[in-house]
Amino acid sequence: MAKKVKMEDIAKKLGVSKNTISLALRNMPVISEQTRELVHNTAREMGYVYEKKSGIVPEGGERLKNICLFLPRSVMNVEFFSYIQFGIEKEARKHHLNVILYYMDGETFPETPLCIRQGIVDGIITLGRFTLDTVEAIRQFGLPVVVVDMYYDSLAMDYILTDNISGSYRMTEYLIKKGFKRIGFLGDPRYASSFYDRFQGYNRAMEAWKLETNPQWSILADTETYRELLDQISEMKTNLPDAMVCANDALAIALVKALEEISVQTPQMISVTGFDNIPRSEECVPGLTTMHVQKELMGEKAVQRLMVIMKNRDAVPVKILLSTILIERESVK
Repeated sequence: MAKKVKMEDIAKKLGVSKNTISLALRNMPVISEQTRELVHNTAREMGYVYEKKSGIVPEGGERLKNICLFLPRSVMNVEFFSYIQFGIEKEARKHHLNVILYYMDGETFPETPLCIRQGIVDGIITLGRFTLDTVEAIRQFGLPVVVVDMYYDSLAMDYILTDNISGSYRMTEYLIKKGFKRIGFLGDPRYASSFYDRFQGYNRAMEAWKLETNPQWSILADTETYRELLDQISEMKTNLPDAMVCANDALAIALVKALEEISVQTPQMISVTGFDNIPRSEECVPGLTTMHVQKELMGEKAVQRLMVIMKNRDAVPVKILLSTILIERESVK
C-alpha cells in the first residue's frame, strides 16, 4: 500500500510551512494566487487528498483566523503555564481560531516570525516573562496583542492577570489569624510582576496587622538553584520564622525539601505556603497549603479579549484580574 501523502510532505517539498500549505488548500486570501496554484498543483502531482474538516470555517464562509502565541522556551513543560496554554487553545477552537506557537530562545528576536512575515496572523498573545524591549518589539508588528501573566507599568496594553496582591494578602492574613507573627517571604520580587505583587500583598497584610517584617526572616535574592536555596536556609537555621509565604508552589516545595535536609520539619517547626496550586502541591508531603490560580480561565479570557480588540482596534486597553481561592492542606500547623 502506497504511503499516504500528508501536508508535511508537500511543505517539505516546497520549502514552506505546513500552515501555508493548509491555508493555500483552503484557498484563503492571505496566500497569493501564485502560491495557491503551486500548492494545488504539487498536491495533485503527489496524490494528496484534501479532506475538509467540519468546523474549520465558521458559518457564513468567513476565513479562518490565526493567532500567534508567543512563549519563552523556558516555560516548556512548566506545569503552571501548560494549563494556561491549554485554556488558550481550548477557547480558540470554540471560536474557530487557529493557534500558531512561537517559542523564543532568547530575549530578542533573531528575526520576525515567519507566520507574521507571511501576513497570516490576526492577533498575538504573549504568555510568560518577556523583557520590556521584547514586548515593545512585538507591538511594532501592528497587530492586536494580549499579555498574560505579566504586565509593564510603562505600557498601556490588554492584560490578563491573577489578583496576586489580594491573593498574597489573604494568604498572609490566613497565617496571622492562625496565630503566627514571625512570618517571612521567599521569592525574588524582581523576577516577574507576579512575584513583585505577591511580595506587596505580604507586606500590606503585615503592615495592616502591625507585625514586624524582619528582613532576616525572608529570602528575596534570586535562588536559581536548589543548592543556593539550601545554603541560604542553612544560614538562617538559628533564626527561622514561624511561617513562610512563598511566591509560588515550586519554591515552596523546594523550601520544604531544604528544611528537611537541615532537620527542620514542616509544619511542626515551620509552616509553609505556596501560590498557584500546581498538581505537585497536592502530591508532595506534607500537602501544600496554597492559593489556587484559575489558570485555564486565564487562557480563555485572553482569547476572548483578543477577539474583542481584533474586531475593534480602538478599544480601550483593560487589565483583567482573576481572583484566587485559598486551598488548605497539611503544610500549615
